[in-house]
Amino acid sequence: EKQYFTDNKNVDIKNSVLSIVTKKEKATGKVWDAKLGFMTKDFDYTSGMLSTANSFRQQYGRFEAKIRINSEAPVYQAFWLKGEHKEPEIDIFKYNIKKGQMQLSAYNKGAAAGNKFGGSGLAKDFFIYTVDWDASKISWKINGYEVASASNNINEPLFIMLSAGLNQAADNLPAAMQIDWVRCYEKA
Repeated sequence: EKQYFTDNKNVDIKNSVLSIVTKKEKATGKVWDAKLGFMTKDFDYTSGMLSTANSFRQQYGRFEAKIRINSEAPVYQAFWLKGEHKEPEIDIFKYNIKKGQMQLSAYNKGAAAGNKFGGSGLAKDFFIYTVDWDASKISWKINGYEVASASNNINEPLFIMLSAGLNQAADNLPAAMQIDWVRCYEKA
């Protein structure tokens, strides 16, 4: 990844809409190296990541957010659910402008499921991205229409992540992913 995730410096709220802004600017931060542990590194970009890891986790239910993605730069934007380790993970969506592709997926114990499709038309406005997750199925929806589904093999509470970053150099910055709201429901 090319960006350094700042401590909320790249998160802004205007008119009740939260923006995660990816910028071209120098920063120094820590990165993880599997052999050496945390190392100091210089970055040319900054961005933001929000997580409910310390405040909210839920197993099963509906997770949704009203989001406008940005397609003006190769910014990787995501709304996802995560566990304690690399897996399990449910990508409610990941959008990468380099590929112009929307990815909806779930990962657990090396197995992957989901769908990919052209998503550049989704950058024009706010859309509601939803995952309905129960003991047997994961269903992805955009504006209420199911666009993918998979059998569920994830059975632990997950936390919410909202993030934007870069996996290649970019010049057309800043770029913002805008979040109007996030909602979570449990089946009663």
